Amino acid sequence: IGGNLAKLLFPGISDEAQTYLAFSGKTEYDRVQQIKAFVDRCSEDNAGYKAVPIPHVPDLLTQEYMSRNYQSRSDADSFCLGLSFKTVAPIAIDWIEQSVLAISGSHKKSRDRFLSYMMNTLTGSEANLYILDDYKGVFENIADADSVSLYSRSLEDLPEIMADIRSELADRYSGREVSGMKAVYDMKPLVFLIQNQEAVNYISSDRKLMDEYKTITGRYRGLKCCIIFTDLPNEQIAFSAPEVLKQMRDNRQFLVFEDLSSVKLFETPTNLLRKYRAPLENDEAYLLLNNELSKIKIIDPDQ
Repeated sequence: IGGNLAKLLFPGISDEAQTYLAFSGKTEYDRVQQIKAFVDRCSEDNAGYKAVPIPHVPDLLTQEYMSRNYQSRSDADSFCLGLSFKTVAPIAIDWIEQSVLAISGSHKKSRDRFLSYMMNTLTGSEANLYILDDYKGVFENIADADSVSLYSRSLEDLPEIMADIRSELADRYSGREVSGMKAVYDMKPLVFLIQNQEAVNYISSDRKLMDEYKTITGRYRGLKCCIIFTDLPNEQIAFSAPEVLKQMRDNRQFLVFEDLSSVKLFETPTNLLRKYRAPLENDEAYLLLNNELSKIKIIDPDQ
């Protein structure tokens, strides 16, 4: 049979073919026993060695798993979001590079779990936080944390918050002019969490506040300051939209807990819609940074 199959596959070969049995034995059973004995000897000779595991994204991604397999954690330079499904490698926000991030999506359970992870991580780090909450008090349980410089639910406190941030960044800007990037590397991340959806219109409609916003996200970019809108509606951003939204549309910095076909905040090429047509599962999201779209698994907040 083997010779005839070889002739069919390779018509030009000679009529003679040979086969080789790696393990001796009169019967198939005898040869199987020889194979098992060989495997046992190899296992004994290589005791203590382990095969390199095949990279995969686990169903439940814990911080312990990230530390054990990737030595990856959030620190003063970056904030680890989770694992990329494409590269099976950690994916993070670089505090120096990232000035704005908008979080959106209707998969509320996964989004809330991410916010919980973010709160736990930021309050346990050296970050300096400003928080504009909404009437539900999503971030109320960290209002008194040592890392929180100012917590408020009132839009009327926005001018004070923006002025404080701009003043801090002005000092950092001067420090960078004198000492270069070394001064930036030594800085703590300054993070402004905006949960209140009305803040977008409030900032955009106030010329002074909008100028402050542009200064913070423009001139003072690269000074480890990031404004994170934690509850942005998943709605198309029209050309007549508030200025803050138009900047988000142009900069394309989004974390969305939404099936890609339902995302309205940005346009997605057809090839990516086909590639990611499966619905999101628990603790999954899409991250759009620097025009690169990634499907990610977020880190479990309870582990």
